Amino acid sequence: MAKPPKPIGMVTELPKASWWKVNRHIVLLLAGVFLGWQLSSGSSGADPQPAPPCPTHSSPSPSTSVEPFPGLTRSP
Repeated sequence: MAKPPKPIGMVTELPKASWWKVNRHIVLLLAGVFLGWQLSSGSSGADPQPAPPCPTHSSPSPSTSVEPFPGLTRSP
């Protein structure tokens, strides 16, 4: 009858992985999503200032006439 194989070393169970090692990919994913959302929202914490009003253009009154600059008119 053949002899059973001789054990070379003692077989032991590895220690259980820590909570961080098991769940770090989830924590880093959530942190990345949160930071990306914060950066993309553009909220600086300050109230936005309203835009200054644009100047309005009024049409000239009928009593005024517009004359071109001298020298820019064609002479016949």
